[in-house]
Amino acid sequence: MTMTFGHRASAMAMTFAIIATAGTGHAQENRDRVEDGSSTDIVVTATRREQRLQNAPLSISAIGGATIQRQGIESIEDYGNRIPNLAFQAGDSTRTDLQTSVEIRGVSGSGTTGFYIDDSPLVANLNPRVIELDRIEVLRGPQGTLYGARSMGGTIRYITKQPNLDRFEGQVHLQGSWTSGSGSPNGMIDGVINIPVVPGIFAVRALAYVEHDAGWLDRAPSANAPVKFPVRRDFNDASYAGGQIAGLLSLDDGRLTVAPRFLYQKTTRRGRSEADYQAGNKVNSRLFDVNETGGSDWKLGTLTIGYELRFGDITAATSYFDQHDDDLEDGSEFLNANYNKNADPVPGYLYAYGRSKIFSQELRFTSKFDGPLNVTTGLFYQKSKSLTAFPAQSMLPVTALLFELDRPTTITEAAVFGEANLKITHRLSVTAGVRHFDNKVDYSSLSKGLLGDNRLYTGVQKESGFTPKFGIQYTFDEDRMLYANAAKGYRVGGVNSFAAGRCDAGFAAIGTTEDKARGYKSDQLWSYEIGAKTRWLDHRLTVNAAAFQIDWKDLQQRLGLGSCGFSATINVGSARSRGGELEASWQAAKGVALSLGGGYTDAIITDNGGLNGTRAAQVGSRVQNVPKWTVNAGLDIDHDIAGRPGFLHLDYAYVGDSYNARNTPRVRPSYSIVNARIGVRIEAVNLALFAKNVTNEAADLADVPPLIGQYAGRPRIAVNTPRTIGIDARIAF
Repeated sequence: MTMTFGHRASAMAMTFAIIATAGTGHAQENRDRVEDGSSTDIVVTATRREQRLQNAPLSISAIGGATIQRQGIESIEDYGNRIPNLAFQAGDSTRTDLQTSVEIRGVSGSGTTGFYIDDSPLVANLNPRVIELDRIEVLRGPQGTLYGARSMGGTIRYITKQPNLDRFEGQVHLQGSWTSGSGSPNGMIDGVINIPVVPGIFAVRALAYVEHDAGWLDRAPSANAPVKFPVRRDFNDASYAGGQIAGLLSLDDGRLTVAPRFLYQKTTRRGRSEADYQAGNKVNSRLFDVNETGGSDWKLGTLTIGYELRFGDITAATSYFDQHDDDLEDGSEFLNANYNKNADPVPGYLYAYGRSKIFSQELRFTSKFDGPLNVTTGLFYQKSKSLTAFPAQSMLPVTALLFELDRPTTITEAAVFGEANLKITHRLSVTAGVRHFDNKVDYSSLSKGLLGDNRLYTGVQKESGFTPKFGIQYTFDEDRMLYANAAKGYRVGGVNSFAAGRCDAGFAAIGTTEDKARGYKSDQLWSYEIGAKTRWLDHRLTVNAAAFQIDWKDLQQRLGLGSCGFSATINVGSARSRGGELEASWQAAKGVALSLGGGYTDAIITDNGGLNGTRAAQVGSRVQNVPKWTVNAGLDIDHDIAGRPGFLHLDYAYVGDSYNARNTPRVRPSYSIVNARIGVRIEAVNLALFAKNVTNEAADLADVPPLIGQYAGRPRIAVNTPRTIGIDARIAF
């Protein structure tokens, strides 16, 4: 039985007495502080210039590289629920068991959170494996001025570790584990090596990794399966392989730097990590034994050139991203129920593949003026080409052509941006910025067959506008600061794909028509926040807090269209989101760090945009997939074990319930995750025992809109990994 947040309160209070978040912001770096209490606050570049986390006048969390290794963070599943007011769930594409959709402060939906690797803007649901990073930064609130269209809710930045120009070094990492319900182990090996080819001038850093995650779901014949096939155990296993190679060239006494980098990742899976009806159901009941295979591979090449002038820094960042993905989905139940009602059932499935190519270029100047005024200004260009395709497929004897689709889309974005900070006094400063954007979306869609409509749809969407930002900061002393920000964010529009004339009842239930829903326009919002960053007790206690209100217009939401099986993104009206975050960390004693974080978000529909159907977004209803509460806690203890340096880490995360309407409207239950690690260092070897998801919680990460059609009333729910226990070894040289 799922308990409410109120029912959990007493248990959580006891938990908070001994553990805290060790998962967000400054709390992540407690163990990196020296014992006399002086701070080594993590340095971030969220505002495109280096500053300590406590000095950045916005709500931001950051996880340092030492913490990433110490806590065994490998993906957003490992850190996402430890960030106040950040929630992740299955996205709006069927392939999202490999990907995720991230919402910050209630701004939910595909493409609302920007995702960067260094200076390269990428698709937000990429979810790469975290192998070697300098830090992860999570910026809350719209970042439209410096980061552009897809950062209307916030931005996640992966900052990679740069080559070391002076020292030969490396590391080998081995991991073995076992997941509850699986019949085989998990395994991973990765390694990194740094070579100063010309010491002080040129170095190369390379890493590679392979990983296998065992499956833990089973597929069994349903009661009405025509053939009782053998139960397929652990069908949802997945494998990952990849690496990167980076160079760093330093010339002109370090003023000129040239940093090329190439990253690659390949993912292969034998089945989807999706449960029927509810997250705890570990058996997929099916008419036929169809392997839903799939995967993806992507490549990212970047080149960053920086030149340091006396009065500022010039940065030129170029990137090229190329991704392929493919997916096969069993739709036998839906297809036979709708197109083969009075005959013996036959297998029905679809295969799809996609490709994305993104070229990005940014030229940026960041000043270092001696006076009270400093500026950041630049130019940005990005061209994204994507293709979703279904090759011609049959379902004999029902039809010789079940479905065929070709849907290319090109998005071109150009922008000029600037932000200025003026110190009025040594305590008071103000910030103002603006970005002018000019976007163009070219699309076409042609579908054929039983599920298609044999019509060609083409169109062009053009938009231009401004996203301003205003801020004020007042510093009482080096340990206490107040700030307030107002900023605008936006997201580009797009096109829906569905067969003409098939979903009239579904559109009527929403309160719109097929013609109106063929495309959807951009949405935009204004965000207002006020916050404080404070340190106390000789820097041993840090307390940061922020409150916000967001007014959101024309928000895009993914809605199911009923028995026709399709879903569509609809502009459902307006919404309001308000709430706040609190993060506190305490260096309680020598070698003991505690911290606590919490977020509250109340995101509701305020205007349904004239939609009046029975399934239309009702005024006062919750925005989809937004939990009201996110709470996290953790404890870190550094203490010798058998005369060797050792540590203990515990963390807890609670994610409240949320509303989901992609299939049958329902409430996603709340869930709690507990993790633990204990480790010891023996010379150059770090050993750790770990347990992820100690309580074996089955978390509902939202249902996934399918390739073929929604089997109404039976959502396929993306789920987290069950309890996993293992051993981890890192060998440095």
